[in-house]
This record gives sequence, C-alpha cells and structure tokens, in this order.
Amino acid sequence: MTYYLFLVVFLYNFIQTAGQSKLDSLSSLVNNLDGEQKGVALLSLSNEYIKFSKSEEAVNKSKQALQVFLKSGNQKRIIDSYNTIASSFIIQRNRDSIYSYANSALILSDSINYMVGKGNALKNISASFVYGGNTDEALKFSDEATSILENSNNKISYAAALIIKGVVQMYKGQTNDAVETYNKAGEIYRELGDSISYANTLINIGSINANVLGEYEKAMDATLRAQKIYEELNYSAKLAYCKMIIGTVYEFTDRIPMAIENYQEALRMHEVGNNTHLQGVTLNYIGEAYNKIGEYKRALVYYKKSLELNEKIGHDEGIAIALHNIGSCYQKMNDYEEALAYYLRTHKYFEKSDDKAKIAESLNGIADVQLRMNSIEDAVANYLKSIRFAKEADAKVQLRDNYADLSQLYISSNDYRNAYKYLAMYNEVKDSLFDEQISRNMAELEKKYEAEKKSREIEILKRDSELKELSNQRQNIIIISLISISLVLIIAMISYYRKYKENIRMNIQLEKSLKELNLKSKDLQIINEKMQIANKQLEDSENDLKKLNATKDKFFSIIAHDLRSPFNTLNSYIAYISENIKELSNEEINALFFDLRKHSNRVDNLLENLLNWSLTQFKDSKLSDEIFNLNDIILKNYELFEKNIREKGLKVRFKLNEKADVKADSNMIDVVVRNILKNAIKYTEAGGKIEIETSSNPQESQCIVRDSGIGMDESKVKQLFSIKDGNGDSASKGVGLGMVICKEFIDKNSGRIEVASELNHGTEIKFSLPKE
Repeated sequence: MTYYLFLVVFLYNFIQTAGQSKLDSLSSLVNNLDGEQKGVALLSLSNEYIKFSKSEEAVNKSKQALQVFLKSGNQKRIIDSYNTIASSFIIQRNRDSIYSYANSALILSDSINYMVGKGNALKNISASFVYGGNTDEALKFSDEATSILENSNNKISYAAALIIKGVVQMYKGQTNDAVETYNKAGEIYRELGDSISYANTLINIGSINANVLGEYEKAMDATLRAQKIYEELNYSAKLAYCKMIIGTVYEFTDRIPMAIENYQEALRMHEVGNNTHLQGVTLNYIGEAYNKIGEYKRALVYYKKSLELNEKIGHDEGIAIALHNIGSCYQKMNDYEEALAYYLRTHKYFEKSDDKAKIAESLNGIADVQLRMNSIEDAVANYLKSIRFAKEADAKVQLRDNYADLSQLYISSNDYRNAYKYLAMYNEVKDSLFDEQISRNMAELEKKYEAEKKSREIEILKRDSELKELSNQRQNIIIISLISISLVLIIAMISYYRKYKENIRMNIQLEKSLKELNLKSKDLQIINEKMQIANKQLEDSENDLKKLNATKDKFFSIIAHDLRSPFNTLNSYIAYISENIKELSNEEINALFFDLRKHSNRVDNLLENLLNWSLTQFKDSKLSDEIFNLNDIILKNYELFEKNIREKGLKVRFKLNEKADVKADSNMIDVVVRNILKNAIKYTEAGGKIEIETSSNPQESQCIVRDSGIGMDESKVKQLFSIKDGNGDSASKGVGLGMVICKEFIDKNSGRIEVASELNHGTEIKFSLPKE
C-alpha cells in the first residue's frame, strides 16, 4: 500500500479583499504611519501575506506589530499579534512555534476575558496538535474555538476556526463531517465577498472528494470553480493546487498520462513560487502515477526527489511517506534488502508521530519483506507487534490482514495449531467488518427504498389531485353546457310565437349557440382523454412501486436464505476441526482447510454478486458513459485469474480485434467480463481449453468466451438470467446471480447477451455493445 498527502489549505483571514495591489498599498501605508496605527497596518499586512501563503513576510510583519503594541501596552492588540504570528507559522508547519505563541495569546486572553482572542488562540493550538498527530486533542480545542467564535459574532474568525475543524475532522477520518464544515465556512466567505478565501475552501472540498470519498464529479466541480476565481485574480500559486487535484481525479480514474501532465504543470508552478513543501508533495504524486502503471524505476526517481526536499525542510510526515513509497517500489522490484531498509526508516518516523495505525501498517510491511527473505522469527515478531498497535488504534482492516498473514505463514510451516488459531481470529475480525459493511449497505438500501417509496406516494397524491381537478372541470363544463342548452331551448320556444322576421334573427342566434356547444363538447372530449392518460400514469406508478417493493423483498429473501446455508457449512467445518484437532492427521487438516477455503471463496463470490446486483435495482444508479476498448478489460481480468488458470493447466487462446471499442460504463462491463471468465475457469476441467474472441463492425463490438467445460442442459440455459429465491440453487452456487447481473448490466448499456451450451460439450457466452 502507498501513501498520499492530502492537500489542505489553512485559512486565517481577517481582511475581506485580496490582491497584489492591496499588498502594495498596505506596505506603502505602513511606511507613512506611526504608533498604534502603524501596528494595526502591520497586522493587516501580515494577515494579507498569510492569505497568499507568504509565511516569512507574515512572521516578520506580525513580530514588528507585536513590538509596537508591547511598547504601547494595548493588551488586546498584543493578543492579536501573538495569534497572527502563530497563524504565520502554520504555513511552515512549525508546530512548536505555533503552540508557543498561541498559548501566550490564550493565557493573556483569559486574564482580560478577551473572547475573540481566546477563540483564535484555541484555533491555532488545535492546528499545532494536528501537526503533532494528536487529533483527539486537536478536535477538543477546535470545538471550543468554534463555539466561542460563533457566539462572538466575529464571522471571519469563526470561518477560519471552521477550516481548522474541518482539517481535524479529515485527519480523524470524519470526511463527510469535514466536507459539511468546509461548506459552512465557504458560505460565510461567499457572503462576505472574500472570493479568495472562498476559493481556498473549495480546494479543500475538492481534495477530500478526490482523495478520500472518490466523488470525482464533485471534486472536479469544486476545483474548477476555485480555478476560475484564481485565474481571475491571476493567482498562480493556488492554481497549482487546482492542477494537483485535477491530476488526482485523472489518476484515480485511470487516465495516467493526463494525471502526470497536470502534476508536472503544478510542480512547475510550485518551483516558480519556491514552495518547497508542495514541491515534495507533487513529486510524490508523480511517483504514485508511475508506480500505478508499473514504471517503478521512474517512480523511484520522483519519490527520492520528494524525500530529499522533505528532509531539507524537516517535514517528518512527508519524509515517512516518501520512505514508505520507495520501500514499496523496491519490494515490487524484488529487491527485499533495499525495501526492508526503507521500511525500517519509515517505521522510525511513524513511531515519532505516535500514530498507532500507521505504526501497525509499517510493521506489517516490514514483516512481509522479512517473510520473503525467509527471516521467519523476525517476521512473526513484527506481525505480533503490528497486531498490538492495530488493536490499540482499532484498525480492524490492518488487524484482519495481520491474522491472515500469520495463518498463511503457519500453514507454510506445517504448524496447523497456530494456523487454525489465527484463521479463527481472522474470521472473527472479517465477520465483524462484514457485519459493519452489511449494516451500512442495508441502511443505504432501506434509505433508497424509503426515498423512492415516498417519491411514489407523492406522485400518486399529485395524480389524485390532478384527477379531482379534471373531474371538477368536466362537471363544470357539463353544467354550463346544460344551462346553455336550456337557454337555447327557451329562446327557441319564445321565438316560435314571435314575428316571422324575428324568427330569422333567432335562428341565426341558435346556430351560433350550437357552434359554441360543439366547441365545449370538444373541450370535454380533450379533458376525458387527459383523464385516461392520467389514470394510465397512475397505474404505471402503482406498478412501479409494487415492483420496487417486490425487488426489496426478493433481495432480503436471498440474503436471509442463501447466506445462512454457506455460513452454516463454514461453521460446521470449523466446529468439526475444533472438536477433532488432536485426532486429525496433517493430510486431513490440509484437506479440511482446502474445503474451508473453497467454501469461503463461494461466500465471497455470493456477497460480491449480491452487492453488485443490489446497485442495479434502484433508479438513481448512474451510468458512466465512456468510450474504451473491450480488449483492455479482458486482459486486465485475465491477469486477475492467471494464477487459477495456471494451477488448473487450462489452455487459453486469444483472438482479439484491436478496434473493439465500445461506449458504455466500464465498471459494469468489468463486472460482466469477470463473471463470465470466472465461470469459464470454474466449470472447465483441468487441462481444458478457453477461447476469448473480440470482433467489431461500424455499429457495435462483440466479445465471445468459449470453454470446453461441463456445459448445461437446455432447461438450465433458459433459467440462467432469472433469480430463483427460496431454494438457494442460484445464488448460493454463485452462477445464477452472477449471470443475472451480467444480463442487467449489458441491458443497462443498450447491449445484448446470448448463451449457447450443451451438457458435457462446453459453453459459449456472447455479448455485444454499441460503439456510440
């Protein structure tokens, strides 16, 4: 695993306008003032330098202001000066200086009950704890700071405190809370017309969405809005931030060349601005991009440059991350001695930060390399240390990985008692993580279902209202029509007794009235047609709601029934081994572990298919409409199963058309190819053959997978794309539900899928997707 540094912009703004012209005018003003007026101007100039990340100038001007106010004895201004100096050191990440000046401001604020000064001091102390890795203390101080500053009605200071709180929440893993906090700060800056601070907040939101939440559209939206503001202000230093986040989005969506291009542009901007810290971060990002595409030597060049710069400025976190990434590269290149040396250096830096989760992860990396170097005792010792720190940090994923690694190590050493012990611990943690994931997924599904249900109910009520309104309109027209007819008849009867000349006039009037009546009749016909359409829409809405409810019930039924059976099987195996471990031979234990692994894989396969299928059942699931080549996805999944293919001795023949481009959601098609290829491998006997072919025409591209496996009879083929709940046949064996997902994903992307099979004579699965 490699590490990233998050981009975080700290804001401590006390001025609502920004720009080089303001810096120039303030500098000129300082030279023309004396006494406290000069001190106030110096503080304003320092805060403006902070806004533009010019930390040395900010420290210098705020210290000059402090000397002015110490001489005059203005205690509030002294506190403001201490806080501004602390804020200046935040840009340099100098946590000792931050704490020293902020603590002086806090003590003095308490002595004169200056609440704004106290809030700003607590905010700065919170930042010092963030850099020290003590996020619990940081959150405590930031909570108190935001509470004080919100009540003080000082909006600028309150917004700056919110930014710090968002940073702390991000470091604690509370990313959704951090985004909400940043949005609140951004709204304040936007209302105050502080465009540059608003843009800085947008960068933080974009960074979290790109690096943590994987919300790439939101990341691009926030970043591009920030970029527009920086371009209008000609602010190249912050434009570099935008390029880094855009590069991150491209990297995480596998568009590596575009990612590297943006990273390189950001690096050039940081070099022009002489921002050594961000040069180190960007060099690490470029290394990560090359690492992802397997160019480890080029990645090492950038990682080592990042290490050199971070060592130069004494940035411990940057040093540790660069060391870890270098070790990871050497490990991938099978140079275990170099990898171990860098991992050990990484571990020392993480020990200094007292970040137990990172200490646990670094120890796991050290143990992995020692295992590959056949230093079994050292590896076991470091796995056990990693477990201890992972428990203290409640890092369940790391704990699970350690148990799995130790279980595998003891199996290789024929120590089945310890292998069983750590396998049981692994399963316990895995089940805990699984329960948490299922709870989150179930809650999300229930939430979507309730939202959809509520939407349908509102739609039905709306339709009912429309129907009532149309019905009232129809009744009014009928009444008006009857009144009109009655009047016409009365007039006709009176006219009958009048003079001949008057009869002629009344006949004309009658003809006119009849024409109007015809028009009203046509209106009535139109309203009737509208009512029929509205009734049909109402009926469709009710049917959709019934289908949605049935889908939910069916999904819950599958989970309730089909998960129980394989888990009961696993529990039975584990109980049997536990009760008979002393009587079982090594060969019997190996066989039982093999069966356990096989059943565990089936459960994993079932869970993956269930979660993938659930995502297709709600209307708000979005398609990513992109053009890509089918061959890339086929070869990626072939690499995934290459070990299984080699173990079964299968012969795989490719016949790939290089023009097999399609327009579809690549993630969905990846699931389709993975399911089809997995089934081909699973149901083809050892030594069998698999053929994978792609073809192309102007309208569509096609993929065919043929195997020489056990095949299916006609009835099985007919039922392949339908879910059967209640008996567990489809889902628990892992094939039926997988093919249902394939069919639904292909349909969602306007494609076709066909299956041809004969019992004992193999299977052919063919799907086609449009090019546009």
